[in-house]
Amino acid sequence: MNADEAAAIVDNIGARALVLEDLPEVDLSPDPDDNAILAAAIAGSADLIVSGDKKHVLALGQVAGIPVVTAREALERLALA
Repeated sequence: MNADEAAAIVDNIGARALVLEDLPEVDLSPDPDDNAILAAAIAGSADLIVSGDKKHVLALGQVAGIPVVTAREALERLALA
């Protein structure tokens, strides 16, 4: 990917992004940075939460009914879809 292609992707993120406001208060992980991501997943009705954080995020298993999976598991699910 060259710089022009990368710039085009960044320019189009706003057109395709779901901008979330009024995130729910979430206190599920000992890492406060994780809680912000979990809140965004809940507010956006995410299909999956993909993480490599075995200690905090993956250990949750699910959040508000949203499965928490590794990147490998996410790719396997996409291949089945």
